[in-house]
Amino acid sequence: MGVSHACLLEVIREMYGPDEYKIACITFIHTHSRSGEYKPHLHIILGEGALHMLTGKWRPFKYIPMDALKLSWKKHLLIMMRKEFPELNIVAVFNAMFI
Repeated sequence: MGVSHACLLEVIREMYGPDEYKIACITFIHTHSRSGEYKPHLHIILGEGALHMLTGKWRPFKYIPMDALKLSWKKHLLIMMRKEFPELNIVAVFNAMFI
């Protein structure tokens, strides 16, 4: 799922600068909760670091700021929705949140 990768990469680059970092993440969807109710949600597994593509150095991290992550997630989700559902008025929502 490109939205989760783009979101996480943006936050990592905010933490370390706009250099050429690559991250590894796996995103999958669960359709049901533990109790068996239909509650679709995502799980995202992120490696504990980023690889700088020019130097080959591994940059470990233990913490990702939740406020930045939430904001980035909303932004990338709305961008994807605007592309996938042009008939909806996503632009008004996007502008209200980010402009």
